[in-house]
Amino acid sequence: RFGCWCRDAVSRVHAGDADYAKSAKILIFDLNAIEKEMHRIEAQTSSFRSPVVVGHNDLLCGNVFLFEDGSVDFIDFEYCAATERGFDIANHFNECVGFDCDWENYPSKEQQIDFIREYLSVVRYQTNNNSEGCAASTSDSDVESVWEETQAYINASHLFWGLWAIIQTVHSPIDFDFFSYAFRRLSAIWLPQFRLP
Repeated sequence: RFGCWCRDAVSRVHAGDADYAKSAKILIFDLNAIEKEMHRIEAQTSSFRSPVVVGHNDLLCGNVFLFEDGSVDFIDFEYCAATERGFDIANHFNECVGFDCDWENYPSKEQQIDFIREYLSVVRYQTNNNSEGCAASTSDSDVESVWEETQAYINASHLFWGLWAIIQTVHSPIDFDFFSYAFRRLSAIWLPQFRLP
């Protein structure tokens, strides 16, 4: 579907369609390369059997509230949906850099491992009817396995939000620089730290 939308958007820009004229800058994106990358990412993620979970899909810092007592609340569930666990966790890591995509703020592997360990502990605790001692059963190999799964989904998250921002560039009345955000998220796909062999 994305390929069809891309071809339609580009042809409308070239034809001078008034709705697309303001968005002619989307032509800077090599939509064919993006579509090719989408297929590569799909192949990469399909090699993992990431379980489908109820994912928030938008856990940027502004949607997470940490209280003094240590409790945490999430808000803004408009993108909540059934999704692969690896995508939701990878997306959370990507969101740590903010809208400016300051990659210096990207969580270290140690921080990612800590997050995943806690995530799996909570899932095990809830799965076992809140039985005491379940949280301690998270093995290092389980954590490492989920970390590897999550790495495969990092670029899927960049792709998703980059494409979302391209579409918003064309259609959204919101006063936000969607074009720059799309450029930063889609460019991240080709950064060495996010490329899997």
